Amino acid sequence: MNPGLKTRMWIAAGIAVAAIAAAVVLLSGNGAETVRPLDVVGDVARALSVTGEEYEKERFSYKGNEYAGIPLGAVIEEAEPLCGDSDVLFITEDALMAEISANDLAGCYLIAGPDGWEAVNTRHPVSSNMRRITSVAVASGALVTDNSLNVISDAQLLHVLTPGDLMKSGYSVGVKAGGTSSMDEGGRTLTATQYNVYKYVSLAQLADADAGPVNGVLVAGEDGGYAYDEAAGTVRIEKNSLTYVFSDGKTEMKRARGILINPPEKSVTGVKREALGALERGEKALVVILDGFGYDQFKEAKAEGLIPYLGARAAEKASTVFMPVTNAGVAAILTGEGPDKNGVWFRQKDLKAQDVFEAAAALGKKSVYVEGNKLIVKTGVAPVLNSDRNGDGNTDDEIFARIKSEMARDAADLYVVHFHAIDDAGHAGDDAKQAEMIKEADAYVRALADGFGGRVIVTADHGMHKDGAAMDHGAFLPRDMIVPYISFDGGK
Repeated sequence: MNPGLKTRMWIAAGIAVAAIAAAVVLLSGNGAETVRPLDVVGDVARALSVTGEEYEKERFSYKGNEYAGIPLGAVIEEAEPLCGDSDVLFITEDALMAEISANDLAGCYLIAGPDGWEAVNTRHPVSSNMRRITSVAVASGALVTDNSLNVISDAQLLHVLTPGDLMKSGYSVGVKAGGTSSMDEGGRTLTATQYNVYKYVSLAQLADADAGPVNGVLVAGEDGGYAYDEAAGTVRIEKNSLTYVFSDGKTEMKRARGILINPPEKSVTGVKREALGALERGEKALVVILDGFGYDQFKEAKAEGLIPYLGARAAEKASTVFMPVTNAGVAAILTGEGPDKNGVWFRQKDLKAQDVFEAAAALGKKSVYVEGNKLIVKTGVAPVLNSDRNGDGNTDDEIFARIKSEMARDAADLYVVHFHAIDDAGHAGDDAKQAEMIKEADAYVRALADGFGGRVIVTADHGMHKDGAAMDHGAFLPRDMIVPYISFDGGK
């Protein structure tokens, strides 16, 4: 975390929480007390508002006194921490915070008393016992969780942000005017304005020096959110998620999962536009999708001499979509739209946007789409599926033979072919096999493009990152999100 962000303004945050919390009546160990609900927030699957009536209290002794309290472990368990190795933060209304490990909550209790909520931790240092608690936060230690937001450049991971970690490491507090009302009283007009107090961090502060000035960002959300912002916005901390607030101060993306600072000019969504442009000029177009072949892997393969044909051509960096998985990436390539418009952000198959085959048909052009052994997404042209007929462990040779035969008989104006073996070998953790498949894919592209009189576009649906001995994808990481984009005239 940038040291400049370590500005704790717990007083303002505590006042904000206190101002909006409703008062409820609790039965504590010593009688009825009026206290506000206790928020359980941070890196949890379920944000809770604890009244105390939901839990059975336990009697315990501490420093010669008898108490009745709610076991903290029961509350944290119900909130479902997203990371096994977490910390618990007790945040008070008067600018104090204490932290203990979530791995040992035996002897830890929450008590509702005349001063509000109190934490009594019998097996931890006395400094962990806090009064006037407004919230209990779970912090994952900036590990990637189901609510984390990765901030990346096109070359490196810059930050992993989580709500709990930001509550621990620091944030700024903002105030935004809400509604204003007025009334007449004794010939005077009296007005009242409500304000929203919120916690946030500035994206400009998060940008690493290596990323350079923020000239724009690509933001991805959990369920298909996908949008560009022309300048740096802010990240607002919610109870158990993060919201990206765009630079206009109005547009928001809730449950943001990734921010790509200074994204490449190219995107896989540009493939459809370029292919249709060729068709409109009376040319043919060939789109080659190399599954799992990210930009970093392209550079490494070029350095190792595995791709003499593609390596000799100019390759631009291009962004794919989140989640970087096959269905979402292929859907973006074929529709020219992000998941927010085409409806595919994970493993969905139904497209909600016009695909390139439908657009080609509207131009009076024919298309052929050659796939592996299963349907990826439902398209305007039925894909030609191919099984591993010779039993060599992959379908790329069958895919190549089929697309080659279709092109030889001049079956279409637009050809789309999707090779899978690079991705398959990566998942299997077979580096030697993957290198062989990359080399083979390069030869396939050469054989298809050399005799093709039209525009050739080569890209990938997503890249891959190392995960132990094997490779995987699906994370908002540069190796997954940045792919090569190569386009040239065939036959040259």
